[in-house]
Amino acid sequence: MKKLYFPSQIYDFEKSLFASGIDELGLMKDAANAAAKWIISNLKQESFIILVGPGNNGGDGIYIGKYLIDYGYKVYFLRVLQEKTKSNLTMAAEKDIENHLIALVDLDDFNKQETVIVDAMLGIGGRETISNEIKSVNKIANTFKHKIAIDAPTGLNVSSGKASEETFLATNTLTFFGYKIGQILDPGKNFTGKMELLKLNKNIDEEMREAANLFSFEDVKDLLPKRKLDSHKGMFGKIAILAGDAGYEGAGILASAGALSVGAGLVRLLSQESAVTPALSYLPELMVSGSDNPQDFKDDIKSAEVIVCGPGFKDSYWSEQLLYMAIESAKENNQTLIMDAGALRLLCNKPFQDTDLPSKLILTPHPGEAAALLNLSTVEIQENRLSASTNLATKFKASIVLKGHQTVISSNANYICNEGSPALSIPGSGDILAGIIAGLIGNKLDSLNAIKLGVAVHGRSGTEYSKNFGDRGLDAKTLIGLIKKNIN
Repeated sequence: MKKLYFPSQIYDFEKSLFASGIDELGLMKDAANAAAKWIISNLKQESFIILVGPGNNGGDGIYIGKYLIDYGYKVYFLRVLQEKTKSNLTMAAEKDIENHLIALVDLDDFNKQETVIVDAMLGIGGRETISNEIKSVNKIANTFKHKIAIDAPTGLNVSSGKASEETFLATNTLTFFGYKIGQILDPGKNFTGKMELLKLNKNIDEEMREAANLFSFEDVKDLLPKRKLDSHKGMFGKIAILAGDAGYEGAGILASAGALSVGAGLVRLLSQESAVTPALSYLPELMVSGSDNPQDFKDDIKSAEVIVCGPGFKDSYWSEQLLYMAIESAKENNQTLIMDAGALRLLCNKPFQDTDLPSKLILTPHPGEAAALLNLSTVEIQENRLSASTNLATKFKASIVLKGHQTVISSNANYICNEGSPALSIPGSGDILAGIIAGLIGNKLDSLNAIKLGVAVHGRSGTEYSKNFGDRGLDAKTLIGLIKKNIN
């Protein structure tokens, strides 16, 4: 699992280092020396161009160049944004190496295969909005084969992951102290190349709580314990799935299949009468109750340990009543309630806006549902998914699974899953995920671990399909089969 930080946290960490007596210029030299040593150890080229900006990132670049010169390499410097005021550290660095600073006229004069170009223009203080001068420099720089970014490629906003159309396209990024969140989020990760963390013997995690944790299936695959030989179905959870209003019966069937695919013990689908026959045909091991009167399900809801509510719901009396019953039962009986799909849309309606929600609550919105819950546009949600997820967690006092590429989980901390592929963009994918999470809670995982493992195994299964077949044509049955394989 990889800890991610906001740039503001890095700045605060640096301030704490300086307050403890560490010299600012000395720390800059240490960072540059570590970067130069990495470059020497990993690259065979002997000619370098350092792109130097006016801020402290430019000072890093100057000292990197100085150390490379000291080791016998040929180094050229190109100063950009010369009209901008230089930082004190950069001015000190320039004074240290003033005899070597050369303003290059034309980057095209250099061999683009054999010369390494180093971006020390803006660093983590940069934004996706860059000047025409920087755009022109980046456009030429990106024609070089070997491109090293110092802390962050210029044109990338490492707070959000947003990038300019002419962002420096690094083959490697050498970043200091901790990974920045915009280096990991799309589209930012497409510009950083291979990341190398240089901690400089300083441990930011001892002073700062990370903004988020990046994780993969490998990080969480062992959370589910092996079963004992004397196991029986009663040990692995009682799940009630309230789903499948008229015309949308398939959603509840797929959510049920998701729960069973990860080993849920007893799964009961509470749906419309029209769902009973197809549900039993598809999943004969499933318990199914069908009725157009939600009150008929009261006892079945009460007896469950985990409730999934919402797949295949619509704006109808039947769906509204089941959502109300699920909320009230979860509060009265201390059940875990997973609200998905149509239930999230209904939650935005006036009758539910003032309703107290249960303490064990998981919401699993896609970006459109998150937008409705926060009264924002889908574009606004997608522009800052981490913020949206944390705001939802605060507003509803719930664990949040903001679905989509790089699914964001917000609970007592934030997590970003790096599993998944476009193959998962199919009907029923989210319904299956809601069932998976319920099934894993039934297997006695706590809610957060169930969410992490559920999101990761679902994503890994999509990745595996894309690797073997491509991004198109995945169907629910195939996805379920891959989930069964990966969970074991």
